[in-house]
Amino acid sequence: MRDAILELIRDASAAVGEAATDLERFLDRVDADPAHLDEMEARKAEIQLREWADIAASAREDGEQDEVLDNNAFLHYLRGMIHEWGGETNEAFIAYRHAAQAYADAQGALAVESPPWLGEDLLRTGRRLGFDSELDELRDQRPGLIPIDAAPNADVGEVVVFLELGYAPSRISAELDLPIFKKDDFDDDYGAWSLALNHRYHSGWGGRTREISYWLRIAMPKLVDDPPVVSGARVSSGSVGGQTRTVLVEDVAGRASRQFSADYDKIMLKTLARGLAKFVAKKTVDDKSKVAGFLANLLGAATERADTRGWLTLPHGIAMARLSLPPGAYDLRVDLVDAHGRSLGEQLIPAVQVRAGDWVFISRRVF
Repeated sequence: MRDAILELIRDASAAVGEAATDLERFLDRVDADPAHLDEMEARKAEIQLREWADIAASAREDGEQDEVLDNNAFLHYLRGMIHEWGGETNEAFIAYRHAAQAYADAQGALAVESPPWLGEDLLRTGRRLGFDSELDELRDQRPGLIPIDAAPNADVGEVVVFLELGYAPSRISAELDLPIFKKDDFDDDYGAWSLALNHRYHSGWGGRTREISYWLRIAMPKLVDDPPVVSGARVSSGSVGGQTRTVLVEDVAGRASRQFSADYDKIMLKTLARGLAKFVAKKTVDDKSKVAGFLANLLGAATERADTRGWLTLPHGIAMARLSLPPGAYDLRVDLVDAHGRSLGEQLIPAVQVRAGDWVFISRRVF
């Protein structure tokens, strides 16, 4: 998984602004085996993560960013862990701080939870840097986030388990019919005509007195969500204090739905413009030959289909568990649960090697 971490971070960096697709590129390459980065690999990872953060910061300054969609709390938190893994304490603290803000912004908009380990991460890295005033400021801004004290333990390693849950919503093609009235007169100004039909779609066209010249059939994407049965897990190492539960750190489905809603009108306008161009072409042919016009209309209807492309293996959400364990080899037991906490079966992750001061990242796909 060493190369996977670097490739996934690189892809996530390139995917800023493509909400709900950056994680596809990231998680698609994570294999199931624990991994350790050496010093050079950790440095490469830090560079990629820093580039991603710079792009995100630039978007915020330009006012181009939706704080919930694009300021991805999970990627900030992942960035913090990778930086701390590589010994970049200052970068880790900054990333953890951004993660805390991003998780706060996402509350109510996405179904994510702020990771319960984030407060101790901030406290640990902040104290190493002597950032007492920054920690006090964070305590004032986010009451309850940062503990007053926590006993540091350099003799343990961190085990991070990601559960990729089910599949994200998919897109299907759905047909819509919109009326073109005889009094519609937009010539070839497809932009203005598309705006009028878009308004007609959202507001209706009321009244029966308007004479309809043509029913324009278009195909629009529709988001279909099929939530997974598994919603999380209880994770145990079999040692004293080695038990925890997962929290949902990334709501891919919610992010996809929010992005889809934000893009819908833009997709509608483009689709309408394309449909109107076909209508005008059909009308032109119609004036010359009724049969040719009928065939042109039939061909246009047959070829009209919405763009339903998407990242088909993107998970519905990402749950995370984290354990601080003494050095040794552990068989992790993952008890999968549904939304009500009922057990759905157990998976075993055998022989996880933990070293003091090191990090282990593990990913599993569950349905």
